[in-house]
Amino acid sequence: MTTAGQPHSEQDLRELMEFCGVSYTGKMYGLSETVALGTRLLPHEVTAGLRPNATEKEKKRLQSVGKPLLSAKVKIVNEQGEEVVPGEFGEVIMRGDAVSPGYWNNPELNEETFKNGWIYTKDIGVFDEDGYLYIKGRKDFMIKSGGFMISPAEIEHVLLLHPEINEAVVIGIPDERWGEAVKAIVSLKKGTHSSEEGLKAHCRQHLARFQVPKYFEFVESLPKDEAGRIQLKEIRKLFSQ
Repeated sequence: MTTAGQPHSEQDLRELMEFCGVSYTGKMYGLSETVALGTRLLPHEVTAGLRPNATEKEKKRLQSVGKPLLSAKVKIVNEQGEEVVPGEFGEVIMRGDAVSPGYWNNPELNEETFKNGWIYTKDIGVFDEDGYLYIKGRKDFMIKSGGFMISPAEIEHVLLLHPEINEAVVIGIPDERWGEAVKAIVSLKKGTHSSEEGLKAHCRQHLARFQVPKYFEFVESLPKDEAGRIQLKEIRKLFSQ
């Protein structure tokens, strides 16, 4: 089995494998415009990260989408289009035989998206020192607070480590002092009663101070489409106050 789409946690992987009755799975990253061929975390790497005696590096790799496939060239670039070093955030760009030559009858979008043979994905990512790619969120959804660029995906991952949280989405909301403030929208598992202060304390154990959500909003469930995907644009409309 191979998983893709929105980022999912270690617990998601375990539940998917148990539900589908499979002993291993891989993870992929790509776009419709690249026939989904970009990177892959191989099944044996997922299995290694799920072992009880997994190393910290093996566990961390479960958050990645693996290494670039032989059919694709993948880079991380800054706002000037320059390739950045491992560990530095930037936009993911790709090229290869599977990348579309462009959109039909849409020259403006083509000019914005396709440059010198590369497709600019609008996904923010980072490579680690071993060449594994981590997707940190959409470029449009990154939170700019007090001079920091904050990845919602990093905070969501930490929130989902909490045993009482069922779902979590993090967004930026307007803030007079910092430009934007971090807000978490969470749904709790049935029968649990976590408080805002308790969740902030949990976040402080794993995140830098500027990443800890300033606001929390508790909901029964998050808006989803028919395929079960969380609707980020709808969430930003509903909860951006």
